[in-house]
Amino acid sequence: MRGILPVLLSCAIGLSPVLALDPAPAPAPSEQPKIETQLPGNTSFAAFVNFQRLFQLYGDILIKSHWYRDAQKEIAAGFPDPAKDITQLGVVANLEDIGTASAGVVSQGSIDMARAMAWAQSHHLGFTPSNYHGVTLMTTQLDKSAIQAGFVNETTTLLAIDRPVLHDTAKNIIGTIQGQVPSFSATTGITLPANYLGNASFKMTDALRAVLSHSGSWEPITHIDLATASVTSDVATQDAQVDLVVTCDADAAAQTLLAIVQKDIPHLTGANGPCSKLVASATGKVLTVNGSVKRVFLEQVLGH
Repeated sequence: MRGILPVLLSCAIGLSPVLALDPAPAPAPSEQPKIETQLPGNTSFAAFVNFQRLFQLYGDILIKSHWYRDAQKEIAAGFPDPAKDITQLGVVANLEDIGTASAGVVSQGSIDMARAMAWAQSHHLGFTPSNYHGVTLMTTQLDKSAIQAGFVNETTTLLAIDRPVLHDTAKNIIGTIQGQVPSFSATTGITLPANYLGNASFKMTDALRAVLSHSGSWEPITHIDLATASVTSDVATQDAQVDLVVTCDADAAAQTLLAIVQKDIPHLTGANGPCSKLVASATGKVLTVNGSVKRVFLEQVLGH
Protein backbone atom coordinates (compact mmCIF):
# COMPACT_ATOMS: atom_id res chain seq x y z
CA MET A 1 0.00 0.00 0.00
CA ARG A 2 2.99 2.34 0.31
CA GLY A 3 3.13 4.40 -2.82
CA ILE A 4 -0.50 5.33 -3.53
CA LEU A 5 0.46 8.98 -3.84
CA PRO A 6 3.54 8.35 -6.01
CA VAL A 7 1.45 6.36 -8.48
CA LEU A 8 -1.13 9.13 -8.88
CA LEU A 9 1.59 11.78 -9.03
CA SER A 10 3.53 9.92 -11.69
CA CYS A 11 0.36 9.52 -13.76
CA ALA A 12 -0.55 13.19 -13.54
CA ILE A 13 3.02 14.52 -13.98
CA GLY A 14 4.47 12.06 -16.42
CA LEU A 15 1.72 11.39 -18.95
CA SER A 16 2.94 13.76 -21.65
CA PRO A 17 5.88 11.69 -22.91
CA VAL A 18 3.85 8.49 -22.70
CA LEU A 19 0.76 9.74 -24.51
CA ALA A 20 2.37 12.19 -26.85
CA LEU A 21 2.21 10.13 -30.00
CA ASP A 22 -1.42 10.27 -30.96
CA PRO A 23 -3.58 12.10 -33.51
CA ALA A 24 -4.72 15.63 -33.80
CA PRO A 25 -3.93 21.55 -34.97
CA ALA A 26 -6.20 23.44 -33.08
CA PRO A 27 -8.78 26.13 -32.93
CA ALA A 28 -8.81 28.28 -29.80
CA PRO A 29 -9.63 26.22 -26.66
CA SER A 30 -12.78 28.32 -26.14
CA GLU A 31 -14.17 26.86 -29.38
CA GLN A 32 -13.75 23.28 -28.20
CA PRO A 33 -15.83 21.34 -25.68
CA LYS A 34 -13.98 20.59 -22.46
CA ILE A 35 -12.04 17.38 -22.98
CA GLU A 36 -13.45 15.71 -19.85
CA THR A 37 -16.96 15.98 -21.36
CA GLN A 38 -15.91 14.05 -24.46
CA LEU A 39 -15.02 10.74 -22.78
CA PRO A 40 -17.55 8.20 -21.46
CA GLY A 41 -18.19 7.90 -17.75
CA ASN A 42 -18.63 4.12 -17.62
CA THR A 43 -14.88 3.58 -17.18
CA SER A 44 -12.65 3.16 -14.14
CA PHE A 45 -9.64 5.23 -15.21
CA ALA A 46 -9.14 8.48 -17.11
CA ALA A 47 -6.08 10.57 -17.85
CA PHE A 48 -5.74 13.93 -19.57
CA VAL A 49 -2.79 15.82 -21.03
CA ASN A 50 -2.83 19.49 -21.97
CA PHE A 51 -0.29 19.49 -24.81
CA GLN A 52 -0.96 23.08 -25.76
CA ARG A 53 -0.05 24.33 -22.30
CA LEU A 54 2.90 21.95 -21.97
CA PHE A 55 4.46 23.22 -25.18
CA GLN A 56 3.64 26.84 -24.32
CA LEU A 57 5.47 26.58 -21.00
CA TYR A 58 8.06 23.86 -21.59
CA GLY A 59 8.37 23.64 -25.37
CA ASP A 60 12.11 24.28 -25.35
CA ILE A 61 12.56 21.21 -23.14
CA LEU A 62 10.07 18.97 -24.90
CA ILE A 63 11.43 19.45 -28.41
CA LYS A 64 14.85 18.31 -27.16
CA SER A 65 13.46 15.23 -25.38
CA HIS A 66 14.31 11.72 -26.55
CA TRP A 67 10.71 10.76 -27.26
CA TYR A 68 10.07 13.85 -29.40
CA ARG A 69 13.29 13.50 -31.37
CA ASP A 70 12.59 9.80 -31.91
CA ALA A 71 9.11 10.71 -33.22
CA GLN A 72 10.36 12.95 -36.02
CA LYS A 73 10.59 10.14 -38.57
CA GLU A 74 6.96 9.16 -37.86
CA ILE A 75 5.80 12.78 -37.97
CA ALA A 76 7.51 13.25 -41.33
CA ALA A 77 5.64 10.15 -42.59
CA GLY A 78 2.27 11.65 -41.64
CA PHE A 79 1.83 11.05 -37.93
CA PRO A 80 0.43 14.18 -36.19
CA ASP A 81 2.92 16.42 -34.44
CA PRO A 82 2.00 16.81 -30.74
CA ALA A 83 3.75 20.18 -30.67
CA LYS A 84 1.50 21.59 -33.40
CA ASP A 85 -1.43 19.28 -34.06
CA ILE A 86 -2.75 18.37 -30.59
CA THR A 87 -4.21 20.71 -28.00
CA GLN A 88 -5.48 18.18 -25.45
CA LEU A 89 -5.62 14.41 -25.17
CA GLY A 90 -7.91 12.29 -23.01
CA VAL A 91 -7.64 8.56 -22.34
CA VAL A 92 -10.11 6.22 -20.64
CA ALA A 93 -9.65 2.57 -19.74
CA ASN A 94 -11.36 -0.19 -17.82
CA LEU A 95 -8.97 -1.86 -15.38
CA GLU A 96 -11.13 -4.72 -14.12
CA ASP A 97 -9.70 -7.38 -16.44
CA ILE A 98 -6.33 -6.64 -18.01
CA GLY A 99 -6.77 -9.54 -20.42
CA THR A 100 -9.84 -7.97 -22.02
CA ALA A 101 -9.15 -4.35 -21.11
CA SER A 102 -10.40 -1.68 -23.47
CA ALA A 103 -9.07 1.83 -23.94
CA GLY A 104 -10.28 4.92 -25.71
CA VAL A 105 -8.50 8.13 -26.70
CA VAL A 106 -9.96 11.48 -27.73
CA SER A 107 -7.63 14.01 -29.31
CA GLN A 108 -8.64 17.64 -29.73
CA GLY A 109 -7.17 19.70 -32.54
CA SER A 110 -7.46 18.66 -36.17
CA ILE A 111 -6.09 15.87 -38.25
CA ASP A 112 -5.33 15.36 -41.92
CA MET A 113 -7.00 12.05 -42.69
CA ALA A 114 -5.03 11.53 -45.88
CA ARG A 115 -1.69 11.98 -44.10
CA ALA A 116 -2.77 9.73 -41.24
CA MET A 117 -3.81 6.97 -43.63
CA ALA A 118 -0.53 7.37 -45.54
CA TRP A 119 1.32 6.86 -42.26
CA ALA A 120 -0.75 3.75 -41.53
CA GLN A 121 -0.05 2.33 -44.98
CA SER A 122 3.68 2.93 -44.51
CA HIS A 123 3.41 0.60 -41.51
CA HIS A 124 1.41 -1.96 -43.50
CA LEU A 125 -1.78 -1.32 -41.56
CA GLY A 126 -4.88 -1.93 -43.62
CA PHE A 127 -8.07 -0.17 -42.49
CA THR A 128 -11.67 -0.83 -43.47
CA PRO A 129 -13.81 2.34 -43.66
CA SER A 130 -17.30 2.51 -42.15
CA ASN A 131 -19.71 5.04 -40.69
CA TYR A 132 -21.34 5.08 -37.25
CA HIS A 133 -23.84 7.83 -36.38
CA GLY A 134 -22.25 10.11 -38.96
CA VAL A 135 -18.68 9.49 -37.82
CA THR A 136 -16.14 8.09 -40.27
CA LEU A 137 -14.40 5.07 -38.72
CA MET A 138 -11.32 3.24 -39.96
CA THR A 139 -11.03 -0.27 -38.50
CA THR A 140 -8.25 -2.84 -38.35
CA GLN A 141 -7.31 -5.74 -36.11
CA LEU A 142 -4.06 -6.21 -34.21
CA ASP A 143 -3.55 -9.53 -32.43
CA LYS A 144 -6.84 -10.08 -30.54
CA SER A 145 -7.85 -6.44 -30.37
CA ALA A 146 -9.84 -4.24 -32.72
CA ILE A 147 -8.36 -0.83 -33.46
CA GLN A 148 -10.64 1.96 -34.65
CA ALA A 149 -9.72 5.51 -35.61
CA GLY A 150 -12.66 7.87 -35.82
CA PHE A 151 -12.71 11.26 -37.52
CA VAL A 152 -15.52 12.90 -35.55
CA ASN A 153 -15.19 16.42 -36.93
CA GLU A 154 -12.50 18.94 -37.84
CA THR A 155 -11.36 19.31 -34.24
CA THR A 156 -11.94 15.86 -32.72
CA THR A 157 -10.39 12.47 -33.42
CA LEU A 158 -10.87 9.24 -31.51
CA LEU A 159 -8.90 6.02 -31.18
CA ALA A 160 -10.44 2.89 -29.65
CA ILE A 161 -8.88 -0.43 -28.70
CA ASP A 162 -11.27 -3.17 -27.66
CA ARG A 163 -12.90 -6.45 -28.66
CA PRO A 164 -13.38 -7.20 -32.35
CA VAL A 165 -16.84 -7.02 -33.91
CA LEU A 166 -18.58 -5.22 -31.02
CA HIS A 167 -16.47 -2.04 -31.00
CA ASP A 168 -18.06 -0.90 -27.72
CA THR A 169 -15.41 1.70 -26.94
CA ALA A 170 -15.74 3.68 -30.17
CA LYS A 171 -19.53 3.58 -29.88
CA ASN A 172 -19.39 4.85 -26.27
CA ILE A 173 -17.06 7.71 -27.19
CA ILE A 174 -19.22 8.75 -30.14
CA GLY A 175 -22.32 8.52 -27.94
CA THR A 176 -20.65 10.73 -25.34
CA ILE A 177 -19.54 13.34 -27.87
CA GLN A 178 -23.06 13.42 -29.33
CA GLY A 179 -24.65 13.77 -25.86
CA GLN A 180 -26.28 10.33 -25.67
CA VAL A 181 -23.91 8.76 -23.10
CA PRO A 182 -23.02 10.40 -19.74
CA SER A 183 -19.48 11.76 -19.80
CA PHE A 184 -16.66 11.14 -17.34
CA SER A 185 -17.12 14.69 -16.09
CA ALA A 186 -20.87 14.21 -15.60
CA THR A 187 -20.51 10.94 -13.68
CA THR A 188 -17.65 12.08 -11.44
CA GLY A 189 -18.12 15.83 -11.12
CA ILE A 190 -14.50 16.35 -12.20
CA THR A 191 -13.74 19.58 -14.06
CA LEU A 192 -10.20 20.20 -15.22
CA PRO A 193 -8.68 23.60 -14.36
CA ALA A 194 -7.72 25.76 -17.34
CA ASN A 195 -4.04 25.75 -16.35
CA TYR A 196 -3.67 21.99 -15.89
CA LEU A 197 -0.73 20.13 -17.40
CA GLY A 198 -1.87 16.60 -16.64
CA ASN A 199 -4.56 14.79 -14.69
CA ALA A 200 -5.11 11.19 -13.65
CA SER A 201 -8.46 10.08 -12.22
CA PHE A 202 -9.58 6.73 -10.85
CA LYS A 203 -13.17 5.65 -10.22
CA MET A 204 -13.88 2.47 -8.28
CA THR A 205 -16.33 0.03 -9.82
CA ASP A 206 -17.97 -2.99 -8.21
CA ALA A 207 -16.06 -5.33 -10.52
CA LEU A 208 -12.70 -3.73 -9.74
CA ARG A 209 -13.44 -3.68 -6.01
CA ALA A 210 -14.13 -7.42 -6.18
CA VAL A 211 -10.79 -8.04 -7.92
CA LEU A 212 -8.80 -5.95 -5.43
CA SER A 213 -10.53 -7.44 -2.39
CA HIS A 214 -8.73 -10.76 -3.01
CA SER A 215 -5.41 -9.11 -2.08
CA GLY A 216 -5.07 -8.01 1.52
CA SER A 217 -2.41 -5.43 0.73
CA TRP A 218 -4.82 -3.61 -1.60
CA GLU A 219 -7.71 -3.62 0.89
CA PRO A 220 -7.50 0.12 1.76
CA ILE A 221 -7.84 0.99 -1.93
CA THR A 222 -11.16 -0.87 -2.13
CA HIS A 223 -12.64 1.88 0.03
CA ILE A 224 -11.82 4.59 -2.52
CA ASP A 225 -14.82 5.75 -4.55
CA LEU A 226 -13.00 8.40 -6.58
CA ALA A 227 -9.47 9.79 -6.75
CA THR A 228 -8.23 12.60 -8.96
CA ALA A 229 -4.78 14.20 -9.16
CA SER A 230 -3.94 17.30 -11.20
CA VAL A 231 -0.69 19.12 -11.86
CA THR A 232 -1.13 22.78 -12.80
CA SER A 233 1.29 25.52 -13.74
CA ASP A 234 1.20 29.18 -14.75
CA VAL A 235 4.92 29.99 -14.88
CA ALA A 236 7.55 27.63 -16.30
CA THR A 237 10.32 28.98 -14.08
CA GLN A 238 8.47 28.12 -10.85
CA ASP A 239 7.37 24.91 -9.16
CA ALA A 240 4.10 23.44 -10.41
CA GLN A 241 1.11 22.83 -8.15
CA VAL A 242 -0.18 19.34 -7.40
CA ASP A 243 -3.62 18.61 -5.95
CA LEU A 244 -4.97 15.19 -5.01
CA VAL A 245 -8.55 14.58 -3.85
CA VAL A 246 -9.68 11.12 -2.74
CA THR A 247 -13.30 10.40 -1.82
CA CYS A 248 -13.77 7.25 0.28
CA ASP A 249 -16.79 5.18 1.26
CA ALA A 250 -16.41 5.98 4.96
CA ASP A 251 -14.70 8.47 7.30
CA ALA A 252 -12.51 5.74 8.78
CA ALA A 253 -11.24 4.79 5.32
CA ALA A 254 -10.13 8.38 4.69
CA GLN A 255 -8.24 8.38 7.99
CA THR A 256 -6.53 5.09 7.09
CA LEU A 257 -5.38 6.47 3.75
CA LEU A 258 -4.25 9.69 5.42
CA ALA A 259 -1.94 7.70 7.69
CA ILE A 260 -0.50 5.84 4.68
CA VAL A 261 0.05 9.05 2.72
CA GLN A 262 1.68 10.80 5.68
CA LYS A 263 4.27 8.01 5.83
CA ASP A 264 5.11 8.67 2.16
CA ILE A 265 5.40 12.45 2.43
CA PRO A 266 8.98 12.56 3.85
CA HIS A 267 10.18 10.42 0.94
CA LEU A 268 8.29 12.47 -1.64
CA THR A 269 9.58 15.78 -0.31
CA GLY A 270 13.13 14.62 0.35
CA ALA A 271 16.21 15.67 -1.57
CA ASN A 272 15.53 13.11 -4.30
CA GLY A 273 11.74 13.34 -4.14
CA PRO A 274 9.53 14.97 -6.78
CA CYS A 275 7.85 17.47 -4.45
CA SER A 276 9.10 20.49 -2.53
CA LYS A 277 6.06 20.64 -0.25
CA LEU A 278 3.05 18.42 0.54
CA VAL A 279 0.25 18.86 3.05
CA ALA A 280 -2.34 16.11 3.64
CA SER A 281 -5.59 16.23 5.57
CA ALA A 282 -8.84 14.31 5.86
CA THR A 283 -12.30 15.72 6.48
CA GLY A 284 -15.13 13.24 6.65
CA LYS A 285 -14.81 10.86 3.71
CA VAL A 286 -12.47 13.12 1.73
CA LEU A 287 -8.67 13.03 1.76
CA THR A 288 -6.85 15.99 0.20
CA VAL A 289 -3.17 16.44 -0.56
CA ASN A 290 -1.83 19.76 -1.83
CA GLY A 291 1.70 20.80 -2.61
CA SER A 292 4.33 21.71 -5.14
CA VAL A 293 6.18 19.69 -7.77
CA LYS A 294 9.83 20.66 -8.06
CA ARG A 295 10.52 22.52 -11.28
CA VAL A 296 13.72 20.54 -11.80
CA PHE A 297 11.85 17.24 -11.41
CA LEU A 298 9.15 18.29 -13.88
CA GLU A 299 11.80 19.34 -16.38
CA GLN A 300 13.52 15.96 -15.98
CA VAL A 301 10.27 14.10 -16.64
CA LEU A 302 9.38 16.19 -19.67
CA GLY A 303 12.87 16.14 -21.11
CA HIS A 304 13.47 12.40 -20.69
